[in-house]
Amino acid sequence: MNFLLAFENTGDTIPFVSINHEVLEYYYDCITSKNLNKFSIPLSIGKKALQRFQDLDNTVKKINEWIYELIDNKIVEYKLEDYLDQHILNKYHSDWVESHSIEYNIIAKLKKYNSEQTRLIHSIFPSEIPAPKLNTVISRLGLRDQHEDLNIYIHAIENLFNHEIECEMADDQWVEFSNPFPKTLLTNDIANFKISPHLLGRTLYNKYINFDLSLEYSDENNYTQLTNCVTIHLLQPQTIPLSKEYVAWCQAHNKTPAGGYFNIGNIVDLSEKLTEYRKIIFKNSLQKNNFSIQLNKGN
Repeated sequence: MNFLLAFENTGDTIPFVSINHEVLEYYYDCITSKNLNKFSIPLSIGKKALQRFQDLDNTVKKINEWIYELIDNKIVEYKLEDYLDQHILNKYHSDWVESHSIEYNIIAKLKKYNSEQTRLIHSIFPSEIPAPKLNTVISRLGLRDQHEDLNIYIHAIENLFNHEIECEMADDQWVEFSNPFPKTLLTNDIANFKISPHLLGRTLYNKYINFDLSLEYSDENNYTQLTNCVTIHLLQPQTIPLSKEYVAWCQAHNKTPAGGYFNIGNIVDLSEKLTEYRKIIFKNSLQKNNFSIQLNKGN
């Protein structure tokens, strides 16, 4: 079954295919029956993204003030929203990594540019080091922090969108519904849309990873209730089996192994349209637009 996240005002949509059809339909009926089929992306996501775009852009501009003579080129500059394009971030990162192994030919650069910077570099290095690594040159010029910032801000943007996005609930209302499904549906798989694990207690898996290994405390809750809170995750879906160690621990305690996530669906064309969906999240966060789940039962 296919479904959409449809945003108000902008008309933006993100298409999904369901993982657990019965869970999706049940959950949809629960939230729509109580007029709770309304969620939003936290405003903080858009604000943080905007700041990180600006940080990266400022860093690129600063580096471009001195990089040309070192590599015979400048770093390509983009509009702020273009930094949501993973291809651009990947190219930046690859070039940054490569810069650590490039050799800087001191005499050749001095002859080519004969500038204040190339003369300074010539004076810094002894004659027995005619071609130091570029990152060493950058460091000796006192520019290492700026160069490192490029990598830091690339990852800052990636991490913002690679982490789970906890969506805000309609009218900030916390509502619980009974869960009629077996806990064997809980997995550790990475999916793009799931019911948030905002539970009163810990899942069995959460107790395991937090060292309640003797099950001393009585706060186990394997999604006994479902809440009107959902999570978007713009990461490649992955199947992640429960570990042999965890399964053995469950068996030793006569427990049915279950994961930590109640996944609902995956984005249909995430790898092809990642930039578009990041922009949808970014834009609708800043505009505080609500979205709803829309089912397409014909598929």
